[in-house]
Order: sequence, then C-alpha cells, then structure tokens
Amino acid sequence: MTTASFDHARSTNRRNQKTKSRIDRFSNLPTEIAHDILSRLNFKDLTRVGCLSKRCREFYISTPYLNFHDLSGVDTSTRLKNERVLDSLSRFFVQRGVHHKIQCFRFRWDLWVDLDDGDDDDDDCDVYFQSRLREWIEIAVRCNVEVIHLVVIPNNTFGDLPASLLHCKSLKSLTVDMICNISVVPSMDFSSNLECLRLKDVSIKNDGDRFLKWISGCCTSIKELLLEDCAGVNNLVIESSSLESFCYQSHEYNDGCHVNISGDRLEKLHFVEPIGRKTNRLVNISAPNLKYLEWIGEFSNRQNLGNLMFLEKAVICSSPWNCNFDVLFDFLCSIRKVKLLFLDPDTLELSFISHAKKVVIHYKFRSNVIEFAYYILEHARDLEKMIIYYPHGSEVLNAVMKLRTTAMSKGIHFHKIVTHYDFQVIRSLVRFNLW
Repeated sequence: MTTASFDHARSTNRRNQKTKSRIDRFSNLPTEIAHDILSRLNFKDLTRVGCLSKRCREFYISTPYLNFHDLSGVDTSTRLKNERVLDSLSRFFVQRGVHHKIQCFRFRWDLWVDLDDGDDDDDDCDVYFQSRLREWIEIAVRCNVEVIHLVVIPNNTFGDLPASLLHCKSLKSLTVDMICNISVVPSMDFSSNLECLRLKDVSIKNDGDRFLKWISGCCTSIKELLLEDCAGVNNLVIESSSLESFCYQSHEYNDGCHVNISGDRLEKLHFVEPIGRKTNRLVNISAPNLKYLEWIGEFSNRQNLGNLMFLEKAVICSSPWNCNFDVLFDFLCSIRKVKLLFLDPDTLELSFISHAKKVVIHYKFRSNVIEFAYYILEHARDLEKMIIYYPHGSEVLNAVMKLRTTAMSKGIHFHKIVTHYDFQVIRSLVRFNLW
C-alpha cells in the first residue's frame, strides 16, 4: 500500500468513527423503553429532550408519564410567571391531544409564593390556576389515566373536584392533598376499579356516609384507603372484603362519629384523633387478620376491637386520666400473642406478650405506670427481666423501689434507669420501625 493510499484509508476510518459517535441511539429505542426512561424526568428536562430531534419530540408528546410534581428550576415567584408556567403546561396538553394514553399524572403546586408584583388582584391567579388544573384533570380522565397524584399547598380552597374524577373507570390510584370538595358521589350502580385512595383536607359535601358506603360497596378492588382531616364524614363505616390498609386521621374531635370497620383482609389500621376528652362513641372493629394497629385517641366505654390473634405490632396511645382501663385490659387480653405493644403516650413502652420474657417501661409525670407494671408482673408468667426508665428527681422513686422488691421476690431481674428521653422521640422511633 502506498503512502497516499494509507493516509486515505486512515482519514476514512476517522470519518466513520466520528459518524458513529454522532448516532442518536436514544431515538432508535423502542417507544416503551424511551417512555420508561423519560418517566424519571421532571417537566423541564422532558421539554429539553423534546427539542433534540423529531423522534424525541414524538417521545415527548406521547409520554404516558406526566410528572409535574417536580417543577425545580421553574420560576413561579410572581403572578405573571405563574401564569406563564401554567400556559406552558396547557400548551403541552394541547400538543399531545387526547389520543395518547396517560398512565400517570402527578402534579404538585405551591401557591405560597410572593404574588405581589404590582397587581393586588391575586385572586385572579387562583381562579386561573383552578381552571387550568380542572382542564388537565378532565383531559387525563379522557386519556384513560390510571394514577393521579395531586398536591396543592394553597392560599384558599380549590373548590369542587371534577365529577368525572371518581367516575373514571381506568383510575386505579388517586391521591388528593389539597383543600377541596367532593360534591358529587357516584351512584351505587357505578363500579370503580380504584385500588388506592388517599384524601387529605378534602370535604365530602352533602352526604359523607354515602361516600363511604360507595367505597365499601362499589370499590371492590380497593386495597389502601387514607382519610386525613376530611370533613363531612358523620360515621366512619367501612366494610370491605378487599381492603388491606386503612388510615383515618383527624385534628378535630367528633364524639358523634361512630366507628365500624370490617374487613377480612385488613392488615394495617391507623386511627388518630385528639387525646384528652372522654368519649362514649360506639367503636366496633372486625379485622381478624390485622397485623399492625395504631390507635391514638381515647378508649370508648363501648369499644370492641375484636380478637386480634394475628396482631404483630401495635401502638395504643390514650391519656392516663381519661383511659378506660377495663376496656384497655380486655383489649390486652385479646392480643396476647402480639410481639410489640406501645401503650399510652404518658405511660409506657414495652415489648408485651402473655409469654413475654422482657418488659421495658417508660414513666412520665401524671401517669399510672406503676399500677400497670404490677398488672404485668401478675399476668406475664414467663417474665425474666423488667426495666423501668423514669425522669431524674421523680417523686415516683419510692414506688419504683417497692416494685423492684415485688419483682425480685418473683425471681425477676429488675433494673431502674434515670432518663431524660422525651416520649415523642421514643414513639417516633417505634412508629418508624412499625410502619
């Protein structure tokens, strides 16, 4: 080979290598794989990808994963900039049309921004935002959406959610975390495919009991239900053969709200209400396969939590001056096989079982922990060790020493430890491990 021929071959090889390095491999990916990759991007990065090539724009327009919950890098600091962002999102929905399926629509919007840019009419911005979000929800429903996740940190109420949202047959998971209303409850003839429903700060208008009845009777695939600070629920009645996890939390006390929860598949139950008021409400829990229980609130005189033979972990918190110990003791007898029981925020934390070998107790002022410790000594026949934590300088020291004498007379190792730990810290740690 001559020198000229060799130089020509080498030059050709270099050009081929540069051409290969410029090949757009992403555009040649199957659509499903490209969509899966794009599902990990926020809207700003997704838009950038859509500008790379014609094929990338097709991926951008047709992506079934609309992740608008992360608007990092997007300036929404003024009312005008808010409207520009909303307009940009609306243009995207117009471009993609309604013939592309939406698998998931996640949206988060923070309205706690400085909207004072010389225009005092900030309510117009709220109305503009609300109309846009309603429009996008309607489009998602028409595109057979399966997952909707809405979080709005508001200045005021959003108003009514679109009625089509709960009537969406394709919807499997719905999360709504914003001040809004559900004014139209589907009829009992409409069968929903919802598997997960989480509502926070949502008001059920007209008939909250009918809404829960619809969930119990028509959401036959429901597995997870969360109701947090949801107004309009008169009686908490849930009867479901498919429900596996139920969480009810309210910062307002409602003694007139009776509780009736029934489910053979229910494994996790959270019930959280303000502590400090006696209650005479009717509470009936029928969940024979329950494994995890958190009950933060008062024990009613008419309370039946059933025979929970499969319960593994429980958190029971009630004020010591309002606690009905007859009801509480009956409950403890029904969970003799529990592995961990966290009882009363002002009394104790213990690993409790009728055959327990070790008990850990945390004392706090105005509690009746000593009384209950004697109860444990009487009923935990296999007990080998008891440890009690009490605050420095506590007046309970004499009672602790008498308890120590009783425990040691039964051959039980007894340890008393002075502590400065706060109960809320302890409870948060246990709750983290529990759920």
